[in-house]
Amino acid sequence: MLFDAPVNGVMRKGLVQVSKTGWAYILDRETGKPLIGIEERAVPQEARQATAATQPYPIGDAIVPQSIDIPPEGSSVLPNGAALVNDGKIFTPFWTDPIAMKPGTMGGANWPPSSYDPETHLLYVCASDRINSFSVQNELPNPSANQVYMGGRFTQADADDRGILAALDLTTNKLAWRQQWREICYSGSIVAALRACLCRSGPSGCRRVHRRGVG
Repeated sequence: MLFDAPVNGVMRKGLVQVSKTGWAYILDRETGKPLIGIEERAVPQEARQATAATQPYPIGDAIVPQSIDIPPEGSSVLPNGAALVNDGKIFTPFWTDPIAMKPGTMGGANWPPSSYDPETHLLYVCASDRINSFSVQNELPNPSANQVYMGGRFTQADADDRGILAALDLTTNKLAWRQQWREICYSGSIVAALRACLCRSGPSGCRRVHRRGVG
């Protein structure tokens, strides 16, 4: 999404992309350089995956949780016997033994479109909080017509997903507010002239209306 906003007191021309990682990547659309900042940080390694020594961490807030901090009560967080390694944090490497982590396969933000308010410089993001386990297949199946080919395995935890609608300040990459409920956020958000944010929250088609300034 393209936007104009003041950053450190200077009006800048920016672009933002919210990813399955749960972060918003905010760049100067004239130079391609980060507007707020992105740091390269060391991450755990798995030599058989040829993992990179570092990964990019945008300075600011994540839209969704990026670790399994408190297991949901009464639920099986570790699907198919997956291990909880490194607190299930983002960028935890895996091999043939399944490893549970967040964000899951839905992200973060996946297909649902975000919306932007040019008056408040808030980006409204429709996202999901899910736990998945991931593993590598040593023997890969032969791809065939009309079948999905993944090259690996992932399964979903026996735990409720959460939908998230978040307002992110693009001048700071900080959350202004975040609302959550027990259904994935599926269809995106729009900003209406009456100062509200409208979100079609999930597959059921349920519509939720939030006051744009406070959620």
